Amino acid sequence: MKKITLYCHVGMAKTGSSVLQNFLDVNRENLYRHHSCLYPNLEARKFHTGRYHNHASWYRENKSNEQLILNKINEVIRYCESHGITKIVMSSEGWLGDRSVPDRMKKILETFDFVDIKAICYLRRVDSWFESAWKQWGLKEYKSVDDYLQDPSNNQRYKSIWESLEYWSNRIGENNILVRPYEKEQLSNGILADFVQCLGIQYDSFDWKKNEETNLALNIGFNRDVMEMLFLCQDLYTDRHDNHLFELFANLLGEQFQKKPFESNLVLSPAQRLEIITMNMPYENLIARKYMNRPDGRIFIEPLPNPDDPWQPYSGLTVEKAIPILVQLIDETNHQMKENQLSNQIRRMKILQPLIKIRRWVRRNL
Repeated sequence: MKKITLYCHVGMAKTGSSVLQNFLDVNRENLYRHHSCLYPNLEARKFHTGRYHNHASWYRENKSNEQLILNKINEVIRYCESHGITKIVMSSEGWLGDRSVPDRMKKILETFDFVDIKAICYLRRVDSWFESAWKQWGLKEYKSVDDYLQDPSNNQRYKSIWESLEYWSNRIGENNILVRPYEKEQLSNGILADFVQCLGIQYDSFDWKKNEETNLALNIGFNRDVMEMLFLCQDLYTDRHDNHLFELFANLLGEQFQKKPFESNLVLSPAQRLEIITMNMPYENLIARKYMNRPDGRIFIEPLPNPDDPWQPYSGLTVEKAIPILVQLIDETNHQMKENQLSNQIRRMKILQPLIKIRRWVRRNL
């Protein structure tokens, strides 16, 4: 019987997960037919068909029903067994810190003697991660960047990561933990090539379908002024995972309001960046030595911030900065309405909510 390896892509969050998941999604049939690899669509009768971005929602919705989850994974394994598939990939950037996942993976190992399980985890330097996390989650709930920085789950991030990796290691084995650096200097061929190589597939050996240029696929970032406008709309979010305004702005604003991958919006000063890196360094060292076989204890090669480097804090959103963004939002909304892309009244109201809120801010500051 052929061995089957189940690869769990477990995050961490803010390390290109959306890009990886869209690649796996649009190339589902290519992976299955040409590379003996299944990225299962759990809503399809034939797991290798259709579209299915990732496995986060499925797990979250069924988390309390362990038997349902185990049955579905068993079904996927049996499907691969009967079709001669040797690799399975499942992905959710929330699985690194969710201890129920490795517990259930251990039960899968106990059920199938021909299945190996490996966890793939990308790690991002904590200062860069923090800035991205503020823009994705913090601005929806916290009064300021400084308040967000005081949260131990943020400023002691690598302690939590170390403990999570140790927990996974105890369930599936230390040698089955694949830790990769999410750093531009160490991803010379890009994250897609790096990830596919972790699966034992040569990225350059195949003509893959290109990723889609959507917010779901790219998790588009915005410049500092747009982020401030999203911050002003705090009371419109249902929770930290509510991204409807981000998707709306991504749909309506052009590239001139977006940031590029790995580009920093300098939320933290150099001194703050160095401080948070130093706080997390002991756990970075442990991870690098144990899970990356790096005796020097370094995960990242980018030079450390110099606290004396020149830096100017964000000067704040002015009317002069806000008006071009607001006009672009209104102009593109009007254009799409004329093209009958937003004819539904409920959807129009969702667009108008943040526009009305921002307009009130502009009036107060004129």
